[in-house]
Order: sequence, then C-alpha cells, then structure tokens
Amino acid sequence: MHSKIEVIQNCAEVKDKIEASQVAAKRVIKNRNPEICALTRAKRAKLERDKGRAETLASFEVHNHSKIKKLHDGKKDELLLLLNYG
Repeated sequence: MHSKIEVIQNCAEVKDKIEASQVAAKRVIKNRNPEICALTRAKRAKLERDKGRAETLASFEVHNHSKIKKLHDGKKDELLLLLNYG
C-alpha cells in the first residue's frame, strides 16, 4: 500500500502537476518562519516561567509572614518545657 503511494508521489508527472498547480495558485505557499519552531517556543516559554517564578520568590521574600506552627510543633514545645522544668 505504502509503496504505491510513494511511487505516485515520486512520479515526475505528479511533481510537474504539483509545481504547475502551485505556480497557477492565487495564493503563495510560504514556508513557516524558522524562528517560531517548537524548540524556540519551548525555550521562550521556559524563560517566561522562570522569570515569573523568580518574581514570585522575590515577592515572598519581601513579605514577612509569621510562621504558622503545626499542632505537632506546639505540643513538642510544651513537652520540652515540661521536661526541662520537671
């Protein structure tokens, strides 16, 4: 099946017809911009994510939030006080 398709695609007559069709077409078939390839988009997206993460980290460092202690930490502190004074 695939070999028939390959033969048709590689046929000189088919190539000539495709070229003639592209020349006669009203619109020009352009190649894609190489700068907008998947690798470039991925690098640009990664840089934007890293920049956003750095800004978020900087904003967290600016704000002095009180540390939220867990229940376990509070109980542990109470027990240590009792043991030290006991």
